[in-house]
Amino acid sequence: MFTRMDKGTKEDWEHIGAEHLPHIVDMPNRVFGMLEQLEGFTGGFAVNQLHHCLQTATMARNANASDEKVF
Repeated sequence: MFTRMDKGTKEDWEHIGAEHLPHIVDMPNRVFGMLEQLEGFTGGFAVNQLHHCLQTATMARNANASDEKVF
């Protein structure tokens, strides 16, 4: 395995790609799982953190924020 990015071989990168694939495929489920965990936490506020995140994202979308900011 290489120790510098510019020294990686085609085979190195194929191996790395194969190792990442299961995580990439499952990423949507992992993101939704993290969001679901926010539902049970209020931190003392009137709304839980999931609701707060959705409010914030909606306001950003309505303000024509970039997809990166909305996400």
